[in-house]
Amino acid sequence: MKILTVILAGGTGRELSALTGHRAKTSMPFGGRYRIIDFCLSNCVHSGFSDIAVLTQYNPASLMEHIGMGKPWDLDRKRGGVFIMQPTHYGKAATWYLGTADALYQNIAILRNSDAEHLLVLSGDQVYIMDYRDMLKFHIDSGRPVTLACKGVGARQRMRFGMVRVGRDGRVAEFQEKPRSSDFSYASMGIYMFEKKYLLSILDSGKKDIVFDILIPAIANRGVSGYRFDTYWEDIGS
Repeated sequence: MKILTVILAGGTGRELSALTGHRAKTSMPFGGRYRIIDFCLSNCVHSGFSDIAVLTQYNPASLMEHIGMGKPWDLDRKRGGVFIMQPTHYGKAATWYLGTADALYQNIAILRNSDAEHLLVLSGDQVYIMDYRDMLKFHIDSGRPVTLACKGVGARQRMRFGMVRVGRDGRVAEFQEKPRSSDFSYASMGIYMFEKKYLLSILDSGKKDIVFDILIPAIANRGVSGYRFDTYWEDIGS
């Protein structure tokens, strides 16, 4: 089954101060040899997902130079591979992406033209190893149009994340955005799987944010599953 992956890689990373003063957060060096975005790209390749769009915005030069044609990940291909997209203007004044959902909308032609049945949306500033095929199988078996990955976190960490309540049937029942405290134990990882037809049917210029404009309404309509991820994962926030 063909999957189109979209990596959101345009964040400024202001909380990292001088480390991201001249580069996108996703291109920040890691371990003296790698870049943060390498985790997403390597996860995709190891999962057999080779159609990847990287959406850039803030200071993209370093990121674009690092990815290049995608050869280090065997993504320099005639069909598929990795391609980098920046905000477009369609004949009007160019604007930055107004949010994560707007980033998808500004590149909606890529979604429409892809023959993929499902769309994987990733945050490019995270450190983890995941086989996305397991999440895809869970997503398909659930029969719901949206799946989010979630991970258990301690009470002191919950204010950092969007917290979700996942029922025994795997359905996400409630969502809290960075609460001061929460009884929910699972944090949304910012990793989403969508049925492409469903996403295209609801994506429009009025939607700016994936969480508030797409995810929360889908949860209210009982259309979101929660895929539990139990191994190491960290969002780069400090």
